[in-house]
Amino acid sequence: MTKEIKRYPYSNIQMLPGDILYSTIGRSTYYVGHIVIIGTDFLMKESIPGKPSGHMLTAEQFWHRHRPGDKITLLRSKVGAKEAAAWATKNLHLVKYYDSNYYGLTEWSDEIHKQYFMYAIEEYTDKNPNEKKAKDILKLFKDLDIEHKEDYIEIIEEKIRKTFN
Repeated sequence: MTKEIKRYPYSNIQMLPGDILYSTIGRSTYYVGHIVIIGTDFLMKESIPGKPSGHMLTAEQFWHRHRPGDKITLLRSKVGAKEAAAWATKNLHLVKYYDSNYYGLTEWSDEIHKQYFMYAIEEYTDKNPNEKKAKDILKLFKDLDIEHKEDYIEIIEEKIRKTFN
């Protein structure tokens, strides 16, 4: 008896337990990129806001969160992938909490904060305009304690004004 080979939707690429899929900022990820790991059962494991935070979904569900043209990057390790998949499959139920308070941004350097927010504001003013998300990004940025943020606040406010007024 032959094992069925699982493939990623709309491709000929074989799914392997332990594969990591990274999707860049976009509609489905709100502010930042998102990562899932393929479990030993070929379901995708993720942590998202809410309680409990650990969730699983099919490849088709993951794919349909994205728009045509969204970039999804496959990361495939040569070592430890099967073990990581087994761990994620076994322990997903233990993921109880997702820190949505600034999405872990407090550990980043000021320059990374600035780049991150400029990329996010570009996404929601130029690429996929969304006034609510753009204003949420501005609010989050204003709340950060970083150097020279006033110049960036002006740039972000101007981008929002030009896009939505």
